This record gives sequence, structure tokens and C-alpha cells, in this order.
Amino acid sequence: MADREKLLQGQPDPRNYGQPPPPYYQQAPQQTHQNTIIVHQAQPIVYQRRIVAPPDYTYLAVIAVICFFPLGLLALYMANKTKESVAAGNVGNAWGEAVATRILSRVSISIGTLLLVLIILAIVLPITIGSDDDD
Repeated sequence: MADREKLLQGQPDPRNYGQPPPPYYQQAPQQTHQNTIIVHQAQPIVYQRRIVAPPDYTYLAVIAVICFFPLGLLALYMANKTKESVAAGNVGNAWGEAVATRILSRVSISIGTLLLVLIILAIVLPITIGSDDDD
């Protein structure tokens, strides 16, 4: 009984190596509860369209300038406008200008080829006709 009275008065117990026993009225250590909330947010779906820049047809426009000068210059101008539109990021206009460049270049090359054929015929035909008169 004496040990019990010593313990109630807070005196150290020799069996506890000099440490006083915890008082009987001491509350149990409070446990803190941590709630972890995991929120999953749906990521937006991003669709990326691959935008293809049109060809500028500069090489075709240079050939067009050689074949038929007036339309060839216009084709070269349109090829330059196509490059500028692509550089500015206006791909829609660039496609229209590229189509116009291609058409103007083809027409210029066709006219130039037709004129070259007519010139050759104008030179060769009189020579061949003139050589027939000598016989």
C-alpha cells in the first residue's frame, strides 16, 4: 500500500529507474487526423492541326519571266507576296497567292513557248519555201 501512496503523491518508483509514473488524470495523446484530398482534374484535349505552308513557286515564276516577260513579272510578284504571307502567318491568303502564281507562271510559259514556236516557224518556213523556188 505504501508504494501506491507514493505513486499517487508523484514520488518516483524505484522500479522505474528514477522516473516518476505518469499521473492518472493525464489524457491520452491526441491524435491528429490529416485528411488527404486528391482532386483529379480532366486535362483539356488539345487538337493540333498541322498547317502546311504552300510552295511559293519562285522557280516557276523565274522561268515564266524568261518565257514571257509581262506575265512572268506578275507571277514573280505573286510568288513574293506568297512568301510574305507565309512569313506573316496568314496561310489562307498564301495558298490563294500560290495558286495565282502557279496559274500565271503556266500561262506565261505557254505563251512564251507558243511565241517561240511561231518565231521559229516564221524563220524556217520562208527559208524552206525559198529553197523550193530555186529548183
